[in-house]
Amino acid sequence: MAHEEDECDSSSLFAVASQSDVTSFLHKQTAKITGLNSSISDDDDDDESSIDDNFSRNFTENNSSRIKKSYLSHSCFASISSQKQNLSDDLTELNWLNTFKFKEFQDKQNNNEDQISKLSNELKSYDNQNINSISFGVLIFLALYSKRDDKQTPWSLTIKQLYEYIQINMKKITNKRGWKNSLKQTLITIPCFIKTKHDTPKLPSIWTIDPYYRPLLTKAYLTSLSLQTNK
Repeated sequence: MAHEEDECDSSSLFAVASQSDVTSFLHKQTAKITGLNSSISDDDDDDESSIDDNFSRNFTENNSSRIKKSYLSHSCFASISSQKQNLSDDLTELNWLNTFKFKEFQDKQNNNEDQISKLSNELKSYDNQNINSISFGVLIFLALYSKRDDKQTPWSLTIKQLYEYIQINMKKITNKRGWKNSLKQTLITIPCFIKTKHDTPKLPSIWTIDPYYRPLLTKAYLTSLSLQTNK
């Protein structure tokens, strides 16, 4: 047991600093940091609060200007402050939004609306007696409209079925060279016509009319029918 006590007793191996040694060391470190010229001896009777006051006062006086220059001048707030007027103008006018292609997007939207408006007007003036004046947009609508009551795929046809509808109902158009390419181009150009994948794998894609535009186009078409009936 005596041997264990010797191993645990470190007082015989290491010198323990006294309270006055610790106080003296802290005073010297404070003087170095704050730049105090007066030396602090081991016999000073200042209490801890006076040391803290001296440290705080000298540190603030000697370093306040340096802190402002080295930190605030490099901060994001200083940059904003120095360019306050320019930034405020940019933020107010939102000039940075010009980097986005909103004009191109708006032009595309306007073109889409024009295409659908044109198709709507063509349906209003549709005359089944004058085949030569019928556009491919109207033909596609008529083909899809014929499937509106289909329980499985309403308002839907494959490209092959669209060809077949026109060949059966509009034979004069099929005599024109390149009519299939014209039909394909119309499907791509007018945005209300959309292509979707078939529910059954490996089957061809189907074309339909966007549900949002169906009421508008249907109303235009029925208007033309009512006008022909009243003639």
